[in-house]
Amino acid sequence: MVTIKDVAKYAGVSYSTVSRALADSPLVDAKTKKKVLRAAEEMHYVPNQMARSLKGGKSRTVLLIVPDLTNAFFPKMVTCFEENLRKHDYSILLGISDNTEEQENRCFERASSFGAEGIVWIACDENQERISNLIRSTDVPVILINREMDVDAACVTNDNRRGACAAVECLLQNGHRRVACLIRDVNQQHFKERYLGCQDAFRKYGISDEEVTYLCAENTGTAYEEACRLLAAPNRPTAFFVFSDWLADSVYSAAASLGLSIPQDVSVVGYDDIDRAQYMLPALTTWHHPIEQIATVSVDILMRQIDGDTATRGNHIVVPGRLVERNSVRDLTKQDNEPAPVVPG
Repeated sequence: MVTIKDVAKYAGVSYSTVSRALADSPLVDAKTKKKVLRAAEEMHYVPNQMARSLKGGKSRTVLLIVPDLTNAFFPKMVTCFEENLRKHDYSILLGISDNTEEQENRCFERASSFGAEGIVWIACDENQERISNLIRSTDVPVILINREMDVDAACVTNDNRRGACAAVECLLQNGHRRVACLIRDVNQQHFKERYLGCQDAFRKYGISDEEVTYLCAENTGTAYEEACRLLAAPNRPTAFFVFSDWLADSVYSAAASLGLSIPQDVSVVGYDDIDRAQYMLPALTTWHHPIEQIATVSVDILMRQIDGDTATRGNHIVVPGRLVERNSVRDLTKQDNEPAPVVPG
């Protein structure tokens, strides 16, 4: 069996650091904590307390499957679920799928072998048949996050379409008409919903799809290159809407590299409201993805199902978000054309 010492050696940190990281101690910084969690997941580490509880018939653990930990959205989600599960005296068994079916299959196998009492899952694709088969392969309740499907599992999601519509409307209401949308894979349901939300907003203001620039960027490097290309053009956009906050950094960097100022020369609105958004310079206006509420609702449903309540299986719950207005949008409707006033983050 893999021990904490093995994880420490693999991660290149001390025994005490691993112990603190696994206990979510504030004494361990976020970067080191992620490194330790990744090492523990890759080595299939099972805490001793889990092994002891398995002898008693209940593991008091829930498997949380996330695509990766590179996007700041997912570590925050892990923290929110861990905090909510802790209130019920449950712990997290973390599975990282790397956005592959093979890894997701392995995660489900681990759930069974480690005796997880429930699964919270952000699936890597929209293949309903595959997802339904995996759900049927386990005898524990499953909660799907950010996926709405006709499967034997509760689905808890944010209103992605409404959120994207509100984000784009924020730009349009401030007089922006040359808007670029930095999108991600629209084959994924939540990103497709955000794309539809963009269209809703533009349509409301009489702007056709042909008048809007849509750029696909799956990583920060591509986002930076595309933003540089657009911002260097003669008729550059006055504003960007980015589908994920972690791509907004690329737009900020692209603007800076060309000597442009945010929001004086270009405005930016994001989506997710990751913790870093309020500390960006200027602070990022963004749609708040209610991760905390999603975690609370999901864990409450899961606990009821673990206790035998099957009535909530198949339920679809949409948790509302909100627009957080900060300092990254310039108001072009003002006659004197001055930057928007500073709003505290």
